[in-house]
Amino acid sequence: MIRETIQNVVANITETCMNEDVYVTDEESIHLPSRGAIIGIIKDLRRVVFPGYFGDENISSTMPGYFLGNMLTHIYCMMIREKAAVQR
Repeated sequence: MIRETIQNVVANITETCMNEDVYVTDEESIHLPSRGAIIGIIKDLRRVVFPGYFGDENISSTMPGYFLGNMLTHIYCMMIREKAAVQR
C-alpha cells in the first residue's frame, strides 16, 4: 500500500515538472521566490510536523489546535506573498 502511494506521488510530481515551468533554465526568465522566505516556510512546516522539537513552544501547555491553526495561517500568508512577488 505505501509503495503504491509513494509511486503515485512520484508520478504526479514528475508529471507536474514535465508539464509546467517548474524548472526554468533560461536565466532571463527566472522568477523564483525569495530563498530566505522559502527557508522560513520550511522551518515553520517543521514546527507544524514536529511541534516542540524545532521551536521553543511547549505544545502541551498550549492549545494544539490554536498553535497549528496559527502556524498554518502564517505559512499560507507567506506562500501567497511569495507567489504574488514571483508573478510580478
